[in-house]
Amino acid sequence: SPGSRVVVPSRTAFEFTYDRRLRRVPVPGAGGADLTYPHEAARTADHFFELDPERLPWIAAVDRTGVGLLQVSGRRLRGRKLFTWGTGPGGRRWQEFLTGSAHAYFEVQAGLARTQLEHLRLEPGERWSWSEVYGPVAVPVEAVHGAWAEAVECLEAAVAEAHLESVPGRRAGADGRRQGARLHAGSGWGALESLRREVAGEQPSPVIDRLFPRSSLGEAQRPWITLLKTGALPPVTPRSYVAGPAWSGLLERAADSAVSMLHRGVARWSAGRLEAAVEAWETARALDPGSWLALRNLAAASGLMGAPGRSAEQYLRALELMPGVPQLRVEAIEALIAADRFAEAIALAQAAPASALTGRFRFLEAWAAVGNGDIQLAESILERGLEVADLREGEASLSDLWLAVHPAPQGPAGGRPDVPFVYDFRLDGPPAGP
Repeated sequence: SPGSRVVVPSRTAFEFTYDRRLRRVPVPGAGGADLTYPHEAARTADHFFELDPERLPWIAAVDRTGVGLLQVSGRRLRGRKLFTWGTGPGGRRWQEFLTGSAHAYFEVQAGLARTQLEHLRLEPGERWSWSEVYGPVAVPVEAVHGAWAEAVECLEAAVAEAHLESVPGRRAGADGRRQGARLHAGSGWGALESLRREVAGEQPSPVIDRLFPRSSLGEAQRPWITLLKTGALPPVTPRSYVAGPAWSGLLERAADSAVSMLHRGVARWSAGRLEAAVEAWETARALDPGSWLALRNLAAASGLMGAPGRSAEQYLRALELMPGVPQLRVEAIEALIAADRFAEAIALAQAAPASALTGRFRFLEAWAAVGNGDIQLAESILERGLEVADLREGEASLSDLWLAVHPAPQGPAGGRPDVPFVYDFRLDGPPAGP
């Protein structure tokens, strides 16, 4: 709501925007701008706060009345972040698109590292633990919405109380194990790793064995259990893939078959052995000419390796074998566009049955129409209303499509050209492109 403020014991933060620039900025702001009031943010940005090392890590979000949420943790959880979409058209459109309402929102987060652009190494056998508490908080309005130092100090009493609440969580025993009923068990994939270690004669992992009981193994893991026990994969259409040295070795030693070659290719590609992956998929195709998955992988590889024409042909053959897979049709149309075969791309998009990807098909049809010089067709698609449900966060392709159909001069004072709000997903940084 307007007037909400984020308070954190910090004087500087790392700002990361959609132009992919990272810079250190003062907190609460400089030159009259106050980044701690999300409703006033002009652009989409992450702010990763550098916390006062003398204080417990915490972050609070309070409204104009001083009421809100406080999160406090032990020192291990050192990162605190504020994310805002900003008040620009693109930021407001993204919020509406993602929530289905006109309400604005921001995010406060905590993490192990200072920023989400870093990682920390957890050594084998090492254990990290921390306590954290979050809940409602109410502080004096004049203090929390006053000078920054006063805003931080007025929350310290609440922070101390929240820290006391976390103490019972540390009394579970000297070895740090929690007591109580298990509420949820991990999926069968952890149990599969436990089984692999057992079959290979490797040291078991108490953590994996505790969190992933063997009872969680199911149909999804059955082909891999068969590989572990027999050295061969069953001749079934893959529902999943694995990678990594241990599994790659098992796949390389498995009995030759179309399915094993298909999986070897995936593992090889994951390891950066591109030519060897293509060789495996070609062998899978030779062993089973009806393997649409092998053809699809070859088509994707051709596109990524700089052969768009070959990629398009392979995609079309794969689609002939399996015409009812919407995602395969999407990839085939994208390959045709990349190969400048726009008329075929339009026809393939128009022939797509209704599905959750219908918006994506209309979008691709419009882009192919632009490439084919049929601006009228692309314009009619936009005028009927176009929503692409699977837009990736930050993707500005709908804005780019509108501008390709409606070329416009730069806005006032060198600003960006106008795009209707419903299609304006542009954030800071260069356009995403089709």
